[in-house]
Amino acid sequence: MSADGMSFEELKQQAGGEDPEVLRELGIRYLNGDGTDRSVAKARKYLTKAAEAGDAKAMETLADTYKDDGKEDSGKYLGYWYRKAISEGSASAPEKLADYYYLGDGNSNKDAAILYLESAKRNPDDCEREVSILTRMLESNWLEAEWCFYGEILELLAENGNRDAKHMLRRDEVPEPTDDYDLEALLSNLPDIPETEEEEAKPARRTWGRTMGKRALTSVLYDMGIEFTKSSNGIIKTKKGKEIEEDIKKLIARGYKFKYSYKSDKWTCVDKRE
Repeated sequence: MSADGMSFEELKQQAGGEDPEVLRELGIRYLNGDGTDRSVAKARKYLTKAAEAGDAKAMETLADTYKDDGKEDSGKYLGYWYRKAISEGSASAPEKLADYYYLGDGNSNKDAAILYLESAKRNPDDCEREVSILTRMLESNWLEAEWCFYGEILELLAENGNRDAKHMLRRDEVPEPTDDYDLEALLSNLPDIPETEEEEAKPARRTWGRTMGKRALTSVLYDMGIEFTKSSNGIIKTKKGKEIEEDIKKLIARGYKFKYSYKSDKWTCVDKRE
């Protein structure tokens, strides 16, 4: 029987066997409060064991738990385990870490650009969001021509119809790179994380200054590919409803107070700082 088909008690009984799948599933059960009381600390304990045994899904899930807990070292844990998951071939971890650097607290356009490019490579049939964000970065002059991966970004954008990128490539306007920082360098730059096990604590209250709200909400929505309208009194209304729920949940987790209307099947939020 696979681990996800086991009961919580069965998982507990087999956790001593050091099977990464069992450890990961047990961590997820604690994280979701499935069959037991929810405990982030216990979830991390088992997810860490599974991750250290080489389970890429556990690495990514473990990193996910640090996205919004507000602790001082959260960014280190997040960066460490997303890097490990990417090195193990995860298709979704590059975009998640890119969001941290571009939309969250990471504040690094270079790292974000590398990772959005890598995410597009790993998901060539579903890279609309990555292309949209890289396009925005190009238009805002947030990409540096001396980066060794700059030409690859232009090629990706050109393949997806970007006229500026096509023009630059056609006229050979891409200079020789002088900065050799690449994905391999990013992944090898693992943050130092404490070896001691963390105690569970209540999440610190997030504020606008530490969330995606560092930039205007309209800018964040644009980067995420969420279509919306904004009224004169600052009320933002999305053009889609339930189908974008997962993206809206990410915004809600970062402090944006979106509300859903069943009548109109739309999400609304007042564009102001808390």
